[in-house]
Amino acid sequence: MNQDEKYIFETERINSEHLKRVTLSPCPKWMIDACAEFKKDAYCHYNTMHLQQLIVDLLPEDQSEKVKYVIGFILRGVPVEHAFLKIGDLYFDPTIDFAVTENDYIYELLTLTSSEVSKFTETHGTQDHGVIMLSLRNSDDHKHLFNSNNEIIMLNAIQKMLDSDIDETNDFTPNKMTF
Repeated sequence: MNQDEKYIFETERINSEHLKRVTLSPCPKWMIDACAEFKKDAYCHYNTMHLQQLIVDLLPEDQSEKVKYVIGFILRGVPVEHAFLKIGDLYFDPTIDFAVTENDYIYELLTLTSSEVSKFTETHGTQDHGVIMLSLRNSDDHKHLFNSNNEIIMLNAIQKMLDSDIDETNDFTPNKMTF
């Protein structure tokens, strides 16, 4: 991950140390056909959870653990939360056509087995965008994936500004700043 990408993720409070850049593969025809039964545009979490469960139900238990729900990001100037599927070592996006994302940077933050997804949705009761990420940020088991000290970093930077008379780089004078 280059410094620009790391900076973007860190400003969004995502701990870049836990991100893994991955490459999506085009969905095979059987997967596209299977998704046609339930797919909702712009509902990546819903689509991925349903596809994962559909596949897991067809596999023996020892193989089903290799089918993972992935929570990650598409980097398009800013990180866009996204869910996709991992089968073995391959990644698939049941929501967005491969041609749309093939030139994007895709990152994995967390993978969950089907049983872990069930436990998570039972606990938090949702398959919605944003709510899942917020639930992860507030979860003791997953909060290490996010930076929670951004407020401290910002307060320290503001205090340094207040401690000096003028910030030459930003033409900042503390007297102009009000809270």
